[in-house]
Amino acid sequence: MDDLTKLRNTINKIDNQLFALLDQRFELSRRVKEVKKEQSTPIFDPKREQRILDSIPTSKNQEYVKEVYKTLFTLSKQIQEKV
Repeated sequence: MDDLTKLRNTINKIDNQLFALLDQRFELSRRVKEVKKEQSTPIFDPKREQRILDSIPTSKNQEYVKEVYKTLFTLSKQIQEKV
């Protein structure tokens, strides 16, 4: 097996883990929606989002990770805004 194939196989394994984790995260977003509805809490919590972004460890990929989280926030809000 060549190096490219090995690298891609490793990426595929990570992707499978990410798929499962993202599915769990989005399901939790749906549950959060119900709690927010019961408590009359707004969907958007900019302070929480900023705290999460600020907690991302410094690394050479930090800005990319932040962009992924911004996308996750957007998708989670879309899930929570669905009726």
